[in-house]
Amino acid sequence: MDQLPRYAIMTELVVQLDAHQSWCGETHIQKATFFLQELLQVPMDFDFILYMYGPFSFDLHDELAAMLNYQLLELKSPMLRYGPRWSTKSNADKIRHNHSAVIDNYRRQIEFVATQLGPKRVGELEKLATALYLVRQHPNESDEQLSVNMNELKPHVTVEDARTALREFHEMQREAGALVAPSVAA
Repeated sequence: MDQLPRYAIMTELVVQLDAHQSWCGETHIQKATFFLQELLQVPMDFDFILYMYGPFSFDLHDELAAMLNYQLLELKSPMLRYGPRWSTKSNADKIRHNHSAVIDNYRRQIEFVATQLGPKRVGELEKLATALYLVRQHPNESDEQLSVNMNELKPHVTVEDARTALREFHEMQREAGALVAPSVAA
C-alpha cells in the first residue's frame, strides 16, 4: 500500500480507537494495526516482530513519527501516570477526505478492530496479539502447546492466561471471518 492511503487508514484507526474508549497510546495503535494486517488482511505492509509487549513494528513506530512530523497526528499527555495519547490533527481530515475510497474499502475492518481492541488494557492487548502472532507462526500447533510457548516467551503470562487469550483470539477470529479484506490494490 502506498504511503498516503496508509496514512488515511492509520488516522481513521486513531479516530475509531478514540471513539471506542481506547487510551490510544502507541501500544493500542501497534496492536490494532497488527490485527488489521494479520487477521483482517488489510495490506498495511508492516513487518512485526515479537517484542516486549507482544508484536511490534519498528517501521510502524517510524511511520507514526513521520505522521507526527507531517502534523497528521499529535501526542497529548492528559495524565502523568500514563503514556501519551495519539490523536488526529486537521491535516488528517484532508488525507482521510482525499483517500475516502480506501477508508470506505476497509471501514468495517477498522471499526471491528477498534471495537474489539479499543477498550482493552495494555496487558490484555499483549496477550491477545501474542496469541495471534503465535497462531500465525505455528499454525499446526495445538492451543495447549501455544499456551506453553507463550508462557515460555513471556513468563509473566501464566499458561492459564495464555489459554484464555487463545480462546478469546479464536472467538475474535470467528467473528472477523466475514470481514477479511478483499485483495484490492490501494
